[in-house]
Amino acid sequence: DHLIFGPANDYWKGVAYTYLLHLHLQRKEWRPALATAQKGRMLILGESWNRRLLEGAIQALEQGIEDLATSANPAAVWLLAQKWKDYLPSLKPETRLRLARSFQELGLWQAALDLYHENEGDPKAWLEAAKLALQGDDLEAASAFCEKLLALPDAPYKNEAKWLLGCVRFRQAKQDQARALLTEAGTCQDPRLLVEGGRAALAMGMTDWGIERLEKAAASQGLDPQERTQVVQELAEARYMLKQCEQSFQALDQMGPESTDSETQVSQWKVLCLLRSGKTAEARRVLEHLPAGPDRVRAEEILRADEAIAAMEKGSNGP
Repeated sequence: DHLIFGPANDYWKGVAYTYLLHLHLQRKEWRPALATAQKGRMLILGESWNRRLLEGAIQALEQGIEDLATSANPAAVWLLAQKWKDYLPSLKPETRLRLARSFQELGLWQAALDLYHENEGDPKAWLEAAKLALQGDDLEAASAFCEKLLALPDAPYKNEAKWLLGCVRFRQAKQDQARALLTEAGTCQDPRLLVEGGRAALAMGMTDWGIERLEKAAASQGLDPQERTQVVQELAEARYMLKQCEQSFQALDQMGPESTDSETQVSQWKVLCLLRSGKTAEARRVLEHLPAGPDRVRAEEILRADEAIAAMEKGSNGP
């Protein structure tokens, strides 16, 4: 403080700011560290001290991004990045990934992809970028990142990249390639990608194979309750179309209602499964718990039609 606020020349003030900066960094005080670095860099200093101040400022910025990202505050990360944007190209690759994920959480897809593009030598970053691009429906970018990763001699994350590329090819209406890539990959660790590939498989007629993947995704801990509800309903529909009504009903029966809408949809599928299994009385009991509305009306119409058909068949067979 004596050097900074006293009559010392710029050189000694710069020395003092540099040591004060590193004292803040040791204490993980990244905010005052950044302010100190900025004040020091306004002085006329030699190249060596300027470099030390710059390196300290970058380290403080990395601490700040890590701190804010860990506390789940993507908006604060974005504001910090905007204020110190000139320093962003010098950040470590892992810090740029943190930054990209925060931008992604805010829906800033292009800004996030730009940061991923900068991680030229990081296959993990390429995989994350491909996932982000697929999520934003940027199929060309997703395909490019996957192909770049798969072109490596000993490609890490090879199965994940193949699975993801299979999902991309399906969206691009290249079903033969999609089928080959998904089959070769076999499965995927990311539950949301697993759902994407399972849905693609169902749409391409790989019904049993797709059901297995969707069941694996539904059993994982990586989906939120609403996503899991949607997947279980899709499984119920797929099994219903295969006339596997018992399995479909069991899956639906194990679900806890996430909302009134989802409970209504689940009950509708239960009614259909019970009717196809010939359990009309049980179907009517489930129907009684449906709230009034168009969904209940449709289910009642189906039930009445089924009962009428059963009565006609009984009449035609005689007493």
